[in-house]
Amino acid sequence: MMTSDTVLFTYVVAGLFSLLAAMSPGPDFALVTHASLFGGVKSGIKTSFGIATALTCHLFAVSLGITLLFETYPALSKIIQYAGAFYLLYLGTNMILPLIRKADESTPTPQKKGQTGFFAGFLCNLLNPKVPFFLLALFTQFSNAHSSFVHELLLSCTFLGANLFWFCSLTLLLSLGKIADLLTKNKRSVQGIMGCSLILLAVYFTM
Repeated sequence: MMTSDTVLFTYVVAGLFSLLAAMSPGPDFALVTHASLFGGVKSGIKTSFGIATALTCHLFAVSLGITLLFETYPALSKIIQYAGAFYLLYLGTNMILPLIRKADESTPTPQKKGQTGFFAGFLCNLLNPKVPFFLLALFTQFSNAHSSFVHELLLSCTFLGANLFWFCSLTLLLSLGKIADLLTKNKRSVQGIMGCSLILLAVYFTM
């Protein structure tokens, strides 16, 4: 039987594991960065909560055995995979098109509806077919068939908390003085990089 210290250590390790996973470059990272730079702190926070809400859906799906369903019916996984890739392609294209049209550098790039915010973050994460498998790997490392419902719930909250903490921190970090000034001066370059990143990720998801 695990002691309280062992249980606490398990959640700390799970939290660090989740935090490192959230910090890795990916579509969520690119979207939150773009939302924060072009929509401000409020937009970045909304996007972060959209991602967290989608992760909640993924966690619920994993608990119902959705990964087994994907393994049994690969076509279903492929459909979601291509839908996610298409959405990333849409987001990336919307970021790059204004640059291709050679918009005036002194004029801020207009923010398109649905490009950032809660709904964009929600869809970006929800349509990522790799997330359920990552969550399954997380649960198999820190729980087993005999784990209680409370343990599973706390593990889920740990993962969600780590992700929300990172993306909200990233949003606030990007709004700080010198960092914000530097990125604001190079908004067009940052927008191009984020757009290209999302398009490349879309291509990667279809491979």
